[in-house]
Amino acid sequence: MAIHCALRALQAATCFAVGFNMLVQFPSQRQSKILVLDDEPLIADSLAMILIQSGYEARAAYNGSSAIVVAQSWRPDLLLADIIMPGMNGVEAALEISSLVPECRLLFISGDLSTADLLDGYRNRGHDFHALCKPVPPADLLIQISRAFAPLAP
Repeated sequence: MAIHCALRALQAATCFAVGFNMLVQFPSQRQSKILVLDDEPLIADSLAMILIQSGYEARAAYNGSSAIVVAQSWRPDLLLADIIMPGMNGVEAALEISSLVPECRLLFISGDLSTADLLDGYRNRGHDFHALCKPVPPADLLIQISRAFAPLAP
């Protein structure tokens, strides 16, 4: 039953993303590359599919170590990372990826209440990270990604 519900949600999100893509004008330059990091393969793959159908290049990774390996060779423009994962958390992976690919923007998602405490710890060390709450509606996610790619104001 859970798989059936997840597939129906994916179908709905995919239909929405396709419809949304028709409404949004994406840049005609090189497609932006987004690396999706989530320890739940269904979530990572679903998000990557939504991004691809919305005009981005996207790849999925299911743990921090594999995301770092992909980032080294693929050089993403944005990392969309879950925060709470077994082993290396998403922020640790993001910091490593940022050191390898300094131009990579970071966007975090989380469905875990303990994320606030974890992010506070990183803020105390000089990092100003914020997270979108899961589940993130596709329209909201695409808006946040567009904002991440917007030029910074002078």
